[in-house]
Amino acid sequence: MHALKGIVVFMGLIIVTLMVLIVYGMIQKAKNPDFSFFSSDKTIEQQSGKADAIQDVLLDLPRGSTIEGTDMTGEHMAIRVDTDGKNGADTIIVIDISSGKILSRLGLNP
Repeated sequence: MHALKGIVVFMGLIIVTLMVLIVYGMIQKAKNPDFSFFSSDKTIEQQSGKADAIQDVLLDLPRGSTIEGTDMTGEHMAIRVDTDGKNGADTIIVIDISSGKILSRLGLNP
């Protein structure tokens, strides 16, 4: 009988605690519509301004060029390009992933 009373009291405390959290969440949401108890990585990116992902990046490459490969490190992407179709990759283009801006073009002499 004591165990049953303990379980009922414990469940009652859980219900009261959850109700307090719900009311607190409603008050915070009324003050700040972006409020969330749990923030995901996407929410953090939106708050830091990195959620504005690039949509299109157009590379000016000569006709007949081929992309030999890509590498990503942190916030940068390197694209190896074969512009003449003869000797393999002869240009490396480095792009900032968050802004889509081309940071540099490295020409390679075969």
